[in-house]
Amino acid sequence: MFNIQYIINNISLSWSEIQYCLRQSFLGSDEVIYIAKTYYGVKDSSPLVLDLVLIQDNEWFKVLPIVEELAKHEEFNEGIFYEKWVYLTLLWIYENREKIADPIEEIQNIYYLHLGISNIETWPFNYKNWYVEGASKEENTNTIYRNWKYYLQEKSLIYKPK
Repeated sequence: MFNIQYIINNISLSWSEIQYCLRQSFLGSDEVIYIAKTYYGVKDSSPLVLDLVLIQDNEWFKVLPIVEELAKHEEFNEGIFYEKWVYLTLLWIYENREKIADPIEEIQNIYYLHLGISNIETWPFNYKNWYVEGASKEENTNTIYRNWKYYLQEKSLIYKPK
C-alpha cells in the first residue's frame, strides 16, 4: 500500500520500530537502508547507521544484525507502533478517498482489523459519533470527513517526523 518515501514523510520510526517492521516483513532490507540514508547526518549519525548506508546489494543479510544493535537501547511499544501504522493507513485512505469505492467502509475494516471491536467506543469513527438523527446522508458524510480530517491533523502532530 505505501512506498517507503510515504512512510518516512508521514511517521517517525525509531530503530526498535524499524526492527519490528523488518521482522514482520512490513519493510525489507532495501527500505531499511533507504531509511538509514535519510536518517544519517540528520537524525542519527552513529557509525552503525553509516554501516547500514554503506551496505551493498548482495549484503542484505547484514541489515537485521545492525538494526538489532541500533534498537537494543530503545524500548519497543507495540501499542504506539500500531497507532502509528493505523494513522498512516487512515491518512492514505483519506488522501486517496476519491479513488476508493467506499472509504468509510475501508476505515471501519482497518479499525476492526488493527484495534478490535472492543475499542469501538473510543474510536473517532464510531457510528454513534457519525450520524445525527434527522440529518441527511450528505450532512452525516460531511461530518465523518470533517472528523476524519481533524483526527488526522491531531495525530500528525504526534507522529509526523520533526
